[in-house]
Amino acid sequence: MLFFFSKFITVCYESHFYLVVLLLIVPFFVFTACEDDEHMLFFGWTDGIFSDLTGTGNIGAGNHDNSVSYDNPNDDNGYLVGLRTIWTTRATSQSKFRVILKYQPNIKSATSDSTDGESNVDATWNMSIQ
Repeated sequence: MLFFFSKFITVCYESHFYLVVLLLIVPFFVFTACEDDEHMLFFGWTDGIFSDLTGTGNIGAGNHDNSVSYDNPNDDNGYLVGLRTIWTTRATSQSKFRVILKYQPNIKSATSDSTDGESNVDATWNMSIQ
């Protein structure tokens, strides 16, 4: 049995908005609003691909507070989930892009990072903005 996880990313380029849909097909996994207090999405990319963010995302120990522009909703405890983000890309750029979905039952906190818990999804791909 396969389950689907989708992520919608809105990209603004030269005053035009584009909707990028990330669809991950994950065997034997369901992430529902009931489990948002146990999960968090982390993002990484090559520095310079976004005009409104600096750095390379929030993947790695100690990088929890690096800017990825989370746009709520938070879980019931007020901690980030990462289901919605807003990013503006540069005119043209190349990047590697990585998404990690972490399972952090009983350990998720305001300082949890991508090294805490178990990875349900860890996907990396090349991204080209033209």
